[in-house]
Amino acid sequence: MSLQKMISFQVADTLEDFCKNANNVCTQRTSRDLAPGYIIQQYNFLVDSSREWLNGYGAIYSQLFLHELATQSLDNSCELMPALFSKWLYNKIHPYDVFNIYDEISILEWNDIPKDMPVEKRPLAYRSDPPHIRKSITRKASEFKQYPLKGFWHKHHTQAGFIATNIFLQHNKAEEVSRIAQLSEVAFPNNPNDEEAWGEYLNLMAHECTVGTYEERLKGGRTTGEWIVYARHEGRNHYLTLATHSEPDIAILRRIALCRDDFPFLNDYPQFRER
Repeated sequence: MSLQKMISFQVADTLEDFCKNANNVCTQRTSRDLAPGYIIQQYNFLVDSSREWLNGYGAIYSQLFLHELATQSLDNSCELMPALFSKWLYNKIHPYDVFNIYDEISILEWNDIPKDMPVEKRPLAYRSDPPHIRKSITRKASEFKQYPLKGFWHKHHTQAGFIATNIFLQHNKAEEVSRIAQLSEVAFPNNPNDEEAWGEYLNLMAHECTVGTYEERLKGGRTTGEWIVYARHEGRNHYLTLATHSEPDIAILRRIALCRDDFPFLNDYPQFRER
């Protein structure tokens, strides 16, 4: 797989130009100057690593999806500070922690495995009995209902950068406002009337309005994040691309279209029959 070929639909810059810019502006954790050969070496390593993780779950995935997982880790692998690849390829300040994505995929794939399947016939990641499956803290997978993504599926994955967003969204819920008010009334039935009491009150409110609120969000399994986009075909998930809430749906569909060579059944979707 060629990095230059895979990114050609995303950016116009050459890899050589990127290296020149990175060496000028990036504070690296090593003294190594960035060079195209080194980037490609790291990229190929990350592709192999991503493939190994996905194959361990028995997942079915596009070459684009594999590429996206690999490039999300390029900044760390190349020891770049700031994260220039994330900005260059995805216009994001911080790349994703791909292990949060793997966790969600492991749950999705486990859900499709017959529970009476002999342990030795399961995909490698599930051969312990019982297998170690983390509980998802994000919303349940669901099908897109609106055109142009209608018929495709998505599952949220969350990242550390979404903690503030989740706290904000939880504060907009009436039950969260009521929860914090009740805590305050129980802990301080009378208004704090001295400096020590005020300190305790403020500590309680600071904790409950941040950590407490986030924990409530986790309990409800309502944590939001960005999307793993996939198609369901013959009872299996086919992972297509990573997507964000903020990008236009048509941009996501264009990336899905790039997966048709990997998955010819995508041509049967009305979005592509009409083109």
